[in-house]
Amino acid sequence: IGYVCQAVVDPDDEVVIPWPSFPSFLRDAQKRGAHGVTVPLRDWAVDLAAMSSAVTDRTRLVFVATPNNPTGLVVPRGELVGFIRDLPRAVLPVIDEAYFDYLDPSDRLDSIAEIVQPGGDAVVLRTFSKLYGLAGLRIGYAVGPEAVIAAMRKVQRGYDVGSLAQAAALAGLADADEVERRRVANRAAVEALAELLCEHG
Repeated sequence: IGYVCQAVVDPDDEVVIPWPSFPSFLRDAQKRGAHGVTVPLRDWAVDLAAMSSAVTDRTRLVFVATPNNPTGLVVPRGELVGFIRDLPRAVLPVIDEAYFDYLDPSDRLDSIAEIVQPGGDAVVLRTFSKLYGLAGLRIGYAVGPEAVIAAMRKVQRGYDVGSLAQAAALAGLADADEVERRRVANRAAVEALAELLCEHG
């Protein structure tokens, strides 16, 4: 998040952010001297129509987390794809998929495969901090247009991802059965928590 802000945003630019959402979207934009334009959620969901209306000729980035953090609601596939398609060319959408792995693979939007790989101008962020359990190792990745990734590389610190984090991430990617076991266990825990909360009103 910090690297894409450093690579794309200049002082007095605008960054459009649904709110509340992940605080680093706003903080890292502000570190660049940009104006964070926060767009309130509607019924706890990201309001893409309002975000689109908030875009001006000074907007350089638009952040969308799906599922949104902290509300947990997924941005509908068709709405997000249409929103990205209709953005002005000068605006780069950044799709934060930190919780992507918790979603059912049969019906989730895979923004890397469905937006970036076909040539869409967007950056997709993913992390190993959630389902993979590697939060303390601070490892994640971005996928996007070659020019944007090259610009992010120019501002990247030289030693920000250690060899232990890299080894753990690769091991996690290689163990699809463990990822599915964790996804199923998490779903069961969510259902149990929801049931408990309903019992207590």
